[in-house]
Amino acid sequence: MALIAEFCFVSLDVVVILVPIQNNGKSSKNRRRKRWQESSNTVTVFNFSDKRIYDKRRPKGSLQEAAQIILDHIFLSPAIPTNYNLTTSTQPPDPPFCPHEISAVIEHLPSGPGIYGIDNLLIKIIHKRFNNIFPTLFNRCLHLSCFPYSLKIVNIILFQKGGKDQRLASSYRPISLLPKIGKVLEKLMTQRLTYHLESTNSLNDRQHGFREGKSVDTAIHELLSKIQTARRDGKHVLVLSIDIKGAFDNLQHRAILKSLDASACPVNINRLFHSLLQNRKVTLLTPHGRTTKDQKQGCPQGSCSGPALWNLVANEIFNQVWPDNVHIQAFADDFVLVIEADTNKSLVIQNKNNTKTMIQNKSQTRKVQ
Repeated sequence: MALIAEFCFVSLDVVVILVPIQNNGKSSKNRRRKRWQESSNTVTVFNFSDKRIYDKRRPKGSLQEAAQIILDHIFLSPAIPTNYNLTTSTQPPDPPFCPHEISAVIEHLPSGPGIYGIDNLLIKIIHKRFNNIFPTLFNRCLHLSCFPYSLKIVNIILFQKGGKDQRLASSYRPISLLPKIGKVLEKLMTQRLTYHLESTNSLNDRQHGFREGKSVDTAIHELLSKIQTARRDGKHVLVLSIDIKGAFDNLQHRAILKSLDASACPVNINRLFHSLLQNRKVTLLTPHGRTTKDQKQGCPQGSCSGPALWNLVANEIFNQVWPDNVHIQAFADDFVLVIEADTNKSLVIQNKNNTKTMIQNKSQTRKVQ
């Protein structure tokens, strides 16, 4: 399993489930919804006035120094630098963004200002009064394959994960507030990329996350159907649930660019994504000023392109040659393997060990961190 082709993940959590089990889609769906509700009941936003740091001790120095420590913990640098200027794409370019396409994205722009304090309402007013400004800007960016630097600076808000130690950087989820104008351009790019991937059937049907017509329900239905079919055939079944920690935060830019080239997407969309990922910065606001760090890997949580880029890169996992008795599917970054065997002993000992070995060997050869 090319787990995960030139990605860079923090770690893998593997949960083993032995089947037979009697279950139905409705109870599984209800349990999943309950877990989501429980994890979402309490949300804590980090406030620098608390003067806490995510280390085992209180910090020494200014709040800006503490903020820099936080950014260094959360936004790591890749082991191998990325060459953003290298692309082998020879595909024909996409046509310019049409006015209707741009208007639809602006109309559904979510509320909340980015780093410059420009709200979606202001964007809508400008577009309504001067309807040539944004089409001219975005199509110029597409033509030049240039995502403006000022639109790639991300403001970070830290949300504490429920039940986690407040002193640890890993206990906080960084949510990115992107500039609104940049978010429109990123959405336009992502729509074009998604249309290309779906229209060319480039994505495997066993990926159920972030795709139109697929959901948690379709993922559960496919999983239960596979288990029930194997049980009817008298097989023993092993289910491996694999959680990829920090998938979005640690997704390697070089893997994204490689997958973009392999996808044969239009060359101007490809190059615009190259520009988007290059020289991206994250900032954290403190009472003493802003602290900034280069984001050299990962996709900002809150960006509209992150899910599409994740599906593109993770698609390589499905394209590996899997044994006939192994079924793999995913919902976003949550993967499930269903393994069949004639006897329980061979199932537990042989298949589980072989699958773990496959994951470890492929990960090591692909430099997974």
